[in-house]
Amino acid sequence: MSSTPSEDGFLDRVNRGTDSAGAELDKRYRHRLCRLVEWELDRRLRSREDPEDVVQTVFRTYFRRAAQGEFRITHTADLWALLAKITRRKILKRAEYHRAERRTSDSEDVLPSALPDSRQPGPLDAAIAAELVHKTLQGLEPLAAEVFHLRLGGCTEREIAEQLGCARSTVQMKLQRIRDRLAKMEEIDSRQ
Repeated sequence: MSSTPSEDGFLDRVNRGTDSAGAELDKRYRHRLCRLVEWELDRRLRSREDPEDVVQTVFRTYFRRAAQGEFRITHTADLWALLAKITRRKILKRAEYHRAERRTSDSEDVLPSALPDSRQPGPLDAAIAAELVHKTLQGLEPLAAEVFHLRLGGCTEREIAEQLGCARSTVQMKLQRIRDRLAKMEEIDSRQ
């Protein structure tokens, strides 16, 4: 998939670790990452963990490791996937910390020994989802692929339109095409 010149410039700044890249990364992804933390963090930990604090540690980790040359990002979808992966690992570490020595507060029950909880997919679910995403992305134009990734990341149509600099109707049209493609894939699979 090809990217736009402005996206290439952003990714170049991100890969070089410039200050402007840090500010733009924060602007583009902080809200989405906070929503990811809110969604995936066990309900009993939400009162103890501020999503903003978790996301701040995600950015610190990303830039520290990027400065060591661990990453070479070529597409914003890859950047989002990496940030989401780092975020999920931070969530798991925070859950482990709070479960250690059975930390509790007066208003809470003992924390469950499982995060991931029932909202979290298992390894088979994750593999199936990854294959579905891969199949869905095959042959999609770059704008539609970016719309798809942003929607998977929890963005609203309005947020996607703002981030991509396009009309909301364009986002709606791309999402409808993706839904049609998924329905067709499901229909083909059900016949096999």
